[in-house]
This record gives sequence, structure tokens and C-alpha cells, in this order.
Amino acid sequence: MIQTNQNSCNISDVLIIGLGNIGIINGWAFSEAGINVTHKVRQGKAHLYRNEINLDLLDKRKPDVEKKLAVYKPKIIDTYSKENYFDLIMIPVKHYQLLDAVEELTGVYPHAKYLLFSAIWGSLDEIDKLIPHSEYIMGYAAVNGGCQNKIYYFTVRKDYRVGILQGNDESLYNGIKNMFSKAMFIPDEKENILEWNWVHFGLNGALIGTSIYAGSIQNMIESDDMLKLMINASKDSIKILAALGINVKKYPEVNLYLEKSFEDIGNYFRKDFFGTEAGQRTLKTGHHLTAMEEMKRYYFDVRNTGRKLGLDIPYLEKLGEKIS
Repeated sequence: MIQTNQNSCNISDVLIIGLGNIGIINGWAFSEAGINVTHKVRQGKAHLYRNEINLDLLDKRKPDVEKKLAVYKPKIIDTYSKENYFDLIMIPVKHYQLLDAVEELTGVYPHAKYLLFSAIWGSLDEIDKLIPHSEYIMGYAAVNGGCQNKIYYFTVRKDYRVGILQGNDESLYNGIKNMFSKAMFIPDEKENILEWNWVHFGLNGALIGTSIYAGSIQNMIESDDMLKLMINASKDSIKILAALGINVKKYPEVNLYLEKSFEDIGNYFRKDFFGTEAGQRTLKTGHHLTAMEEMKRYYFDVRNTGRKLGLDIPYLEKLGEKIS
């Protein structure tokens, strides 16, 4: 049964920026739930997306996990028009593209409502100059997958991350949760979604950096030496997060590295995470295989912050020996 909050705005027309992994799977799920979805692609590129998108899904939104094939025929535009109206604009872009996307959008839709569905490393100061807090909500996807041979392989988890910040509009927040609920997603609500984003980004920077150093995620988790390097690099990242003023021990994902033994951490990554069917799909088709420049940016952004703070981060620095 779909649970809705009465103090919410109605969201029935959504513009999703791009046709990346997150845009595709959420666009498909929202469309299946009866929400009108439009995707904006780069100008002059609409003809590249006229074909149907083939999906191979491990759908975990219901108690009984379902494997299925699906086809998504997205509605696409490649130019913005002030004549178009959308209840919500969802921005699931690379973290270093977010500000440019917001600048472009606010020039056309100055009074739109936004869901920033992107990783963030740093403050929202520049975003806040463009959008009032009352007109956006922050969230983050929990979708794993990627494309191989023109088929998109996705693990569709039932959760997504979202949180309300000071000054955000409660009716917009609830409207977004209702929209996801229609598509059978459950919110993993964060007390401080911006801070959580930093923690997630910081730990990802270490994990991704180590996987690049090792040659692949598979190599990293199979080697005790590489796994130990990843753990120590993660502790360097935690040092950076603490220096940014975050109470890191609030976060279970941080305490994994601070409190658990090497054996426990190894079992988590080798068995509980990458050893599952969903984890194996991530290893074989994940975004990390086709977006190396984005992956490198995660590492460099975290390491460079540590340098600016004057911190001793020897394991993050070591990773740089093989990342350029």
C-alpha cells in the first residue's frame, strides 16, 4: 500500500536531466508508476536516444526479488523552453557538473522546484546563490549498474537517500517522497543529508582510488594487501571528514573501518557486498567500468582536500602513484 503525506505538493510532471544510469532507472520506475517523465539531453543529441532502452533488472523493491527484462522508451528533449512546465526538475548529474546544470536551468526556469540527486563534496554556497532553500531538496540514489552491449544491467534497490535541510519546504519534501512511494521506493531519511553526502563521498574516494590502484575492484577485494591499503586510505578519508567538523562516529559506514577487524571488513566486502548476486552484477557491469574520469575525480577531490587542510594522509597519497 502506498503511504502518502497530505501536507505535500503534487508532482506529476518531472524533468530529469540526462540519461545516465540514475536518470534511466528512475525515469523508467516513475513512468511505470504513471508519472509523466521527460529527459533533457545535450542539444543536438536527441536523435541518439530515439531507440528503446533495454533493461535487465534485479528488482528488489518487493519482498520477493524479481529478475526481469524491461524496455524503456523515454520522452526526450534537447533544448529548454520557457513554455514547458514541470512540477519538479531532478538533477542526477556528475558532482562536478551540478553547479553548471543548476546555472543553466535557473536561467530558463527561475521558479522551478528541484531535486538535487547528485553527489556533493563541499558546501552548497554557490547553489544557494541560484536557488532558495525553499525550492530544492537533496537526495541520493541507491541504484547499482551500468551498460554492456547496449543493455543496461541494474540492481533496483527499494531505498533512496533523502533529507530535509534548514529552510527546505516541507510540502516539497513530502511531495518528492510521495512521488518515490508511487514507484515503490522507500526513503532512507538522513538527519543531515549534506553531511551524509560528504561522508559517502569521502569513503568512496578511498575505495575507488584503491580499486584504480589495484587495477579493478575485483583485484582489490581478492588481495589482502590491497584490502588493507583501502582500509588505511579510508581512515585517511575519515581524518579529512573529522577535520571538516563532522562527528564521524555517528555514521555506521565510518565505524566499519574504526571498530571492525580486518577479517570482519574483508568478509563484508567479499561476501556481504560484492559476494551477493547484486554485488556480482556491480562488479561485471558497474558504472566504475565506463566512467573512469568521474571515478578519478572522486579520489582527487578527497585527496586534494586533505592536502589543503594540511593533513597527514600517506595512504591516500600512495594511491596517487598509479592514478593520473
